Amino acid sequence: MNLQDTMMLFGGTLGSRHTKRERYLFGQELRKILEANSWDYSLQLPEKSRRFIRVENIIVGDLQRCKTLFVVPFDTPTKSLLPCRYYPFHPELTIKDGQRDLLMRGLLGFFLILMAVPLIWLAFAYRGWWRFLLIPAAMLSVFAFRMMKGRRNPFNFNRSSASVAVAVRLCEELAGNKNVAFAFCDKAATSYEGYKLLSKELSPNLAVVLLDCIAKGDQLVLAHGTMANLKAKRLLEHLPNSTMERTYEDSQVGRNLLSLFPAGMILTSGAIEDGELVVHNTRSPKDVGLDLPRLELIEAALCAFAQGK
Repeated sequence: MNLQDTMMLFGGTLGSRHTKRERYLFGQELRKILEANSWDYSLQLPEKSRRFIRVENIIVGDLQRCKTLFVVPFDTPTKSLLPCRYYPFHPELTIKDGQRDLLMRGLLGFFLILMAVPLIWLAFAYRGWWRFLLIPAAMLSVFAFRMMKGRRNPFNFNRSSASVAVAVRLCEELAGNKNVAFAFCDKAATSYEGYKLLSKELSPNLAVVLLDCIAKGDQLVLAHGTMANLKAKRLLEHLPNSTMERTYEDSQVGRNLLSLFPAGMILTSGAIEDGELVVHNTRSPKDVGLDLPRLELIEAALCAFAQGK
């Protein structure tokens, strides 16, 4: 498959990877592709004593032998009620938007439950035909539960289908290259749990390339710490000329993912507003923007970087 077909598969057909069944179907499709290209793969799970949150990272290749590791999130978020913005380098602002949406969900869910209470009271107080009021009361309770839990978002091009599509294409193009490995991280688009689990297995000096929101955005950015200066310079030689480089000093990386991957690089895109990179339309059906020509350039650049060109 070319990149466009791969994007149609993981951005459209398997565009949501939130429910257990959706994640299973994604895993089965990925397994077929990996086996067709003779890749070894395994599941990375947390220790039994720490399985408070179910995390299942998919590791492709050998983490101990590889010189370059491509990391992508494969899970997808829930659909938000309010417009939510994603800040790749300022997670506190992302959490703030998420908390506002969560509060709205809670209030609406509580209101629906309040509507169900008098119906239940009438049904048990007067009995007889009044018990039919339990049906709308039950429906209101179910709606309240779903409202507070959240529904899957159907399309997630920026978070994180485009990253998955590029990583899959790289698996096909770099088949047989023992110096490259891939990590498809669970609970990574919705939290840092998958990344945290992965980082425990890695050498601190490993060249990690983390693909974030690369489907579409005004500005493509390559961010890294001082430990990755030379690697970033080599990768920038292959990326589009408009790519902005952002270097974080050691004292600054604690606020984002570079704290987990000190020698890593984050490739993402978005709009620069008030000095911060922000991605709009995530967690909504509007997350369908795609700059395919640029995405193809990104794939070619990453492939050349992995081959040491």
